[in-house]
Amino acid sequence: MMNKHGYFPLFLDISDKRILVVGAGAIALRRIKTLLLFTDKIEVAAKAIHPEITMLSEAHRLQFVGNRYEDGMLEGVFMVLACTDDRELNSRICSRAHEQGILANNCSSREACDFFFPSVIRQEELVIGINAGGNDHKKVKETRKKIEQIMGGNDADYNRNQGEPSGTDTK
Repeated sequence: MMNKHGYFPLFLDISDKRILVVGAGAIALRRIKTLLLFTDKIEVAAKAIHPEITMLSEAHRLQFVGNRYEDGMLEGVFMVLACTDDRELNSRICSRAHEQGILANNCSSREACDFFFPSVIRQEELVIGINAGGNDHKKVKETRKKIEQIMGGNDADYNRNQGEPSGTDTK
């Protein structure tokens, strides 16, 4: 839902909020890794599953709830991420979420998003989110790197801390 004012940066406690991720490819993986910095209440519904998402499930970091999306999965969910390669399905998921007052993010349509995923910098209790409203990923990445240099690193950097692709990096 694009707007002329930009997007308000809001930091929420999602530690006890159920989050549904539909799809389990590379985009879902990046978003799941970012979310795991703040919650372990992540549910995934997907047919094809990225191997790293399978590993996260085996480590009990998230839960698989089905191999395809069903509308009933939205019941009691705080936020849904539509991360499939099916634009029509992503749109339907977000429409259903909006009808129920659930925050929705559609990986295939900026216009259908209630929020955008920030690039995250974290040092202990300090959390910085950088976002350009889904428009300029390169600018966000450059800004994140400059801030990391000033701060002396980033605890949310998967490359440095966990030997995994960054869950907070932008394209």
